[in-house]
Amino acid sequence: MKRIRGTDPHIVAHVVGNDIVIRNVLCTAFGYNDPGDNGETESGTRNGPDVMGCALPVKANEAATRPSPIAFAHPIPWGTLVEFTDVSNPNVRVIVPLIDNGPDVRKYPDHAADLCVAPAHVFQPNIPLDKLATRFEHSVNIRILGGAAFVPPSLIVEDGEDDGNGPPGNVQRLCTAFMGVISRWWNNNAGKESPA
Repeated sequence: MKRIRGTDPHIVAHVVGNDIVIRNVLCTAFGYNDPGDNGETESGTRNGPDVMGCALPVKANEAATRPSPIAFAHPIPWGTLVEFTDVSNPNVRVIVPLIDNGPDVRKYPDHAADLCVAPAHVFQPNIPLDKLATRFEHSVNIRILGGAAFVPPSLIVEDGEDDGNGPPGNVQRLCTAFMGVISRWWNNNAGKESPA
């Protein structure tokens, strides 16, 4: 399988046929009634309660999204269709156009995408529309339809191949977790005498 190089260990992207596929990532909502959003998008689409769209971290020239493996110098174009599928129920899905760049993967490294509130409501209909932007978090699979055409060939590596950014995907997460355990053990036990 072919993987796209990136420095964000939370977002692992693969080229599958003509598409880019990102599995089991956290998605949030933005736009309508969002205290951190004025409703403007980089595509020019005005975000509101009825808008069907999404934001992905696609721009390499913006610091907030540069670590993403799908942030390219020539970004995936606005309007590209993106399929979001519920990880726990693959029958729940939406296909929406890409309308904005985000989320900020430096500030929120485990957030891989933002949905406008209308498509987010498909995944969590129990949350009122005017509360989704502040309460919605959901595990999804993402498929950027036709996205492989926009991936620079120099960024594609075979899965498992060392791309200079450390171990890929789940291996990197496991290594990070293991190093955290070792670090906590060391901090709790440094200077203590070992039993004889």
